Amino acid sequence: MIFSSYSFIFAFLPITFIGFFILTKFESKIPAKVWLILSSLYFYSQGSGNLLWLFVGTIIFNYILSLLIVNNNRNKKGIAAKLLLAAGLIENIGLLCYFKYTNFFIANVNAVFGTDITLKTIILPLGISF
Repeated sequence: MIFSSYSFIFAFLPITFIGFFILTKFESKIPAKVWLILSSLYFYSQGSGNLLWLFVGTIIFNYILSLLIVNNNRNKKGIAAKLLLAAGLIENIGLLCYFKYTNFFIANVNAVFGTDITLKTIILPLGISF
């Protein structure tokens, strides 16, 4: 499903908005937030369903790191928070580099050193650059 498809514009988007606005009428806003999360995961699964586990894992990892950073940033020096931030950056940039640049590096190694390393079949996940 893409943003300009009829199924997105006339089905998914209205259902998501209507569900969200109905759920915001409750005293707790948690059901509305859960609805948006589930809708987002459904939308993502339509484009990169086989990599949904990676997307969810990265979300959970980044969320846990953010909680740890907030808790450790109260310390005056904030060294632990900086190390946690570095770990998050390494993980996210590492995934980006793997999915976008692995074959680029392999092709250049092959060209420079005359090797015959086969290129990997890597499917680029939806939204990896964002």
